[in-house]
Amino acid sequence: LVERLYGVSPTGDLGVLIAHRGALFLAIFAACVLAVFDPPARRALGIVVATSVIGFLVLYLRAGAPSGPLRTIAIVDAAALLPLAFVIVAAWRPQVA
Repeated sequence: LVERLYGVSPTGDLGVLIAHRGALFLAIFAACVLAVFDPPARRALGIVVATSVIGFLVLYLRAGAPSGPLRTIAIVDAAALLPLAFVIVAAWRPQVA
């Protein structure tokens, strides 16, 4: 998958870093699943996911918005901004007792 998506050998230094990136995304995904069932976790996870999504989009644009697999990732991340904004607003809205 590392070779197909990013065009790098999975056994080289860059491939190992990319695979580690995948492991970190798996951790973010697992934490988001937890946040589905644990509303207090949503604030922290909103910040983590927003940092990841916005950070990638900034880096992608700074790199000149290259075509290929990175463009697909950028499109998915850009589409995620609106639902992410709703989740973050809901998580930070004061709860009425």
